[in-house]
Amino acid sequence: MIIHLEYDGLEDFQGELSRIGIFVTDENGSFIVRHADEINDNMIIYNVTPGIYVISAEYIIPDADNIILGSTRVELTLHQVLEIPLKINLNKIQS
Repeated sequence: MIIHLEYDGLEDFQGELSRIGIFVTDENGSFIVRHADEINDNMIIYNVTPGIYVISAEYIIPDADNIILGSTRVELTLHQVLEIPLKINLNKIQS
């Protein structure tokens, strides 16, 4: 599966981009992917088995709840390569 990251509010963003995590979970909420297989600019590639997944972008804040910046649910079938746009709304982060 190929995830294309699309940012909204990047021009005015005052936070740290390194705090944004991309999480891939199965439909039960269990983390199934620990590391991306490839990262290239605004594209992340994960080699996963067929199934239903939730992909989310979260701003990680120590000792607090993460801020969900965007998420999408996808279903991957056998021999299918999905290209998924993931919109990340940086305007959700308060200064």
